[in-house]
Amino acid sequence: VPARMGSSRFPGKPLELIDDKTMLEHCLLNAQNSNIFDHVIAATCDDEILYHLNERGYKCVMTSSDHERCTSRTLEALEKFEEEVHEEFDYVLMLQGDEPLITPTMFEKNVAELVKDGVEVTNLMTKTKDINELHDINEVKVVFDQNNDALFFSRAPIPTTKDKIEYSSYKQVCAIGFAREALIGFESLGESNLERIESVDMLRLLETGTKVRMVEVEGDIASVDTPEDLEKIEARMHEIVERDEPITREVWNRNDAIEYFKKNGQSYKAELISDLPEDEIITV
Repeated sequence: VPARMGSSRFPGKPLELIDDKTMLEHCLLNAQNSNIFDHVIAATCDDEILYHLNERGYKCVMTSSDHERCTSRTLEALEKFEEEVHEEFDYVLMLQGDEPLITPTMFEKNVAELVKDGVEVTNLMTKTKDINELHDINEVKVVFDQNNDALFFSRAPIPTTKDKIEYSSYKQVCAIGFAREALIGFESLGESNLERIESVDMLRLLETGTKVRMVEVEGDIASVDTPEDLEKIEARMHEIVERDEPITREVWNRNDAIEYFKKNGQSYKAELISDLPEDEIITV
């Protein structure tokens, strides 16, 4: 989870409070609650963020302040953490530290697509909710092919019709999964022309022929770019809590849990528990 205090539009936003937790804490907690990651780590160049997270028991890796892209910061944090634990990881998911509405289920959908054969990079997307969001330059829009591979990202409204045709438009949600080698390759390419113009990391990959698999999710998802956004996000989070029904949990043995996961399109979870003893108790 890359985060820094020096946002040009909203300085200090990672440590802004939403109820009793900072925005960055909400992002980290959502990732932890998905239960699919071996480690959840913040990456920052700011001492304030490091001290804040250390006090609250989160892992945080200090990175250079020279990074222009959050993807570059993520790679540095990954390499430092791998050196610390003497282990290489096959996949890394980058979550922007200003996306507190991304839910654990959305992470799971991203990872389920990322581990498929032939997929190197995944990126969440959702439908734009209105004309204002479509024209908002802070929202990155995306168009994609029949395989859900991205064709282009833009801060402008895409696609654009000259006639009055009704259509759905989609925006990027900044939870992006990489195979390890794809993340390393991203950094080695250097900034591309369209990436520089649009200020969108993923265009570096598209310009050099790397496919980015888009994964659609539903929900009221928005990033925090301004103080006004923060107020809207807090209101949305309260609405979600008020309307959510209690979570029902069941305790099963391993084989029953595997069958449940396979029936519900979560084969990767079935694989994760397949090596456990048959009498192992699984909470679903």
